[in-house]
Amino acid sequence: LTTGNECQTYSILTHLVGKCGTADAYIITTGVEFTSFNIEVAVNASVTGSFPFIGMQQEVTTLPAGSTFNPDLTTKQFAGTDGKVVKDGALLAFITSMTVANDNAASGQFELGSKYTAFVERGVATNTISASAFMEDTTILDEFINETEVNIATVLNGASGSMSFTLPRVVLTAVTPEIGSPTSVTQSIEGQGVGNSLQSSLTAQ
Repeated sequence: LTTGNECQTYSILTHLVGKCGTADAYIITTGVEFTSFNIEVAVNASVTGSFPFIGMQQEVTTLPAGSTFNPDLTTKQFAGTDGKVVKDGALLAFITSMTVANDNAASGQFELGSKYTAFVERGVATNTISASAFMEDTTILDEFINETEVNIATVLNGASGSMSFTLPRVVLTAVTPEIGSPTSVTQSIEGQGVGNSLQSSLTAQ
């Protein structure tokens, strides 16, 4: 992940391995811009994520000269180790699962006479949070009803270090108690990160 307002582009080379005598094929997508991401964190589970993108051009080709493929990754993936909702430094609830999402409202734009994407148009970026927690009391529900801003953060732990996602100011957009069985009552938490010219609505470090 990088920060800033520069739109960086990449190329993605996909290798389709032939079987039973079928020749290998390659698909190259150029002018790729990543437009959003979703990071999913859960207790005792590997962290997963998706990174949608829009490319300018794509073609089936032979292996481009000088192209190489890195060996398969063997690094242990991140696992979620901490997630919490905080207000004014006080812990309100621990999180059992969380999805951190960034959406730039991006879309590919096209022009008559060209079969390729003309450019990628971006809207206003939004950072949102979806989380689950045990409902030990009505504290989070009260914060939603009172339209109070809270802080939501998660820490990811891996073999090579740690990473965190923090939404320092979250407006809760929904808090829903989940009562479906005789077991523990849980609550789903939805929120929208807000920021200003001096503070980002999402910090990744």
